[in-house]
Amino acid sequence: AFAREDTLARWSARDRGEASATALETRGGIAVPDAPRPRVEVRRVDPATGRSEVVAAGPIDDFAPSPSGRYLALVERGEGVAADDPLVQLAPTWRSRLRLVDLRSGADWRVWADRDVAANLLDWASGSDRLLAWARPDAGAWRDGDLWLVDAAARTAAPQLRGRLDPLGPDAFDLMTAVRATWMGEIPVVFAARPGQARRDWQAVRPDGVETLSARVPNPTPSLAGVAADGLMMVADGGVWRLRLGEGGRRLTPDDQVFARREARDPYAPQRQQLNAYPARDWAPVFDPSGGLWIVQADGARRRLTGQGGTAAWMSGTADWGVVTRRRDGVTRLSLEGPHEARILATANADLARVAFPRIVDVPHPDRLGRPASSRLFLPTDRPVERIRGVVVMTYPDSGATSGLYEPGVLFQGLNPLLPPGAGYAVLWAAMPDAPPLERAEAYARNIDIALDAAAAAVPGLPVDRTAVVGHSYGGYAALMVASATRRHRAYVSWAGPSEPAVMWGEFQGTERAALSDNLFLLYRAGWAETRQGGFGAPPWRTPEAYRAASPFYRADRFADPVLLITSDRDVVPMSAAEMMFSALHRQGKPARLVTYWGEGHWAFSPANLIDVDREIDAWLDRAFRTSTEDPRSASSRSATSSPSSPRP
Repeated sequence: AFAREDTLARWSARDRGEASATALETRGGIAVPDAPRPRVEVRRVDPATGRSEVVAAGPIDDFAPSPSGRYLALVERGEGVAADDPLVQLAPTWRSRLRLVDLRSGADWRVWADRDVAANLLDWASGSDRLLAWARPDAGAWRDGDLWLVDAAARTAAPQLRGRLDPLGPDAFDLMTAVRATWMGEIPVVFAARPGQARRDWQAVRPDGVETLSARVPNPTPSLAGVAADGLMMVADGGVWRLRLGEGGRRLTPDDQVFARREARDPYAPQRQQLNAYPARDWAPVFDPSGGLWIVQADGARRRLTGQGGTAAWMSGTADWGVVTRRRDGVTRLSLEGPHEARILATANADLARVAFPRIVDVPHPDRLGRPASSRLFLPTDRPVERIRGVVVMTYPDSGATSGLYEPGVLFQGLNPLLPPGAGYAVLWAAMPDAPPLERAEAYARNIDIALDAAAAAVPGLPVDRTAVVGHSYGGYAALMVASATRRHRAYVSWAGPSEPAVMWGEFQGTERAALSDNLFLLYRAGWAETRQGGFGAPPWRTPEAYRAASPFYRADRFADPVLLITSDRDVVPMSAAEMMFSALHRQGKPARLVTYWGEGHWAFSPANLIDVDREIDAWLDRAFRTSTEDPRSASSRSATSSPSSPRP
């Protein structure tokens, strides 16, 4: 929203004959925008009168009030900082400083002048005005930091770990791989490993030493189902565990009874609240395989509530009742469930009860590396296998194929494999391991071949000679790489797929260009290319051969089959990725279509645009498969091994 306003303001300034420029400098690896970051205010609001007053102002990125209401912790933006080498994808490009404000007296305290505070941890103890934060020295890396206990009343800050624990593990520190820590009463607890060990456990940190709370848990998790003064609740290895001092972890549920934790979360909440916000309770709501809701108490007592079946998720409640969402046959119901009755509070998407959702078949098979994998096949229910129009292969490298995202009634903004079966297609969500940059095109194509062969064996008669490959984001990139490596498939769809990693490495996001003072993602795409999915390990000028080999754009001469390219002007993957690919295919006289959604980001949020995306894909598939369904001979002339640069039959 701010970027849109800034853009409109600059256009208006130009129309009035005024200067409309933005500027950004780099000095010693530090980005310096000409415009300062806008002033942010934190206000205290009286709910009875609606009156508010400013209690803090400045370049504030985050704040957290203490439970007593007396103190306010502020994370403020400091000076710029050069990126680490090797690059970390989501590392901020500025210092973050911690300031505490006494809301009674108005006095404030800048805790450090030479320490950088991590964005993911700002946790107050419930019974005292003491705060946990992770901070590093300005001259050091994040791994050189420590867990600090900040006492607001005493104005003291003391490191807690002093090298006794490693909470980071093998991961580089960024906004997505952060320290996990909270309070067990007045005792700090952190998910960390002992020196020299790979396994991380929940550790209690006390002045007299460190105690491993989850030592007896086979596979402890960084997620906690409950936090109380005398212990933690954790769901792991199919059971509910109690973590207390002196016990090392005690399983509260029988070994032969399997439970899972499914609690709704806000995907748009700040990362800090997603990573380090734990329920304050000494009980845990869990679900059995049938969808039954259970409340497990800290003493091991458990009780099944009255909700019935479906795919369920805990929303809110107490140890006696819960508000739960349950999905069945596409219909979502919000229910109030207690020990004796369940009451439906609201129903969403009731019309979906009349929709015939695809039949889902899990297809186990080894991947191209010989490891066990499982793809998922979605079959239309309105026709026999021999009348299926074609197979749409959806993929995303290194993804599992059985994600709950693809259950009926789950609405999301990406590709939905539940939709093409309604038009008569089968959808194969192909499990696919990633591959090194120099091997990707052929490796991706080979893995799709394996998944298709396994699907054909599982469902005889499946038309695996009439296929298209569809992907979003990194899946869209994979689709383009496959298009350059095989003639097996009739068409391709790439939505938000980065077609040229070297351009992806450095181009700004559309929302950044007009708001350079908020350059959080300045190095996001460079980090993507060098680390994580890109996996190139270095910038383009150090390994140009790898970038070129793994670039669909530089393999455009090998494309032969129709490609639908979908992009958006506010996407983190720049529009130029699709535009360059389209131009390359146009220059060669090869079939392609480019569709741009204005005002959208990496996904489509407008209902009209979501519908239009599906219409575009359906029309593209219809055009690709129409000839093959009318003339079976046209499919027999294609093969999985033919050269992509060979003449089209």
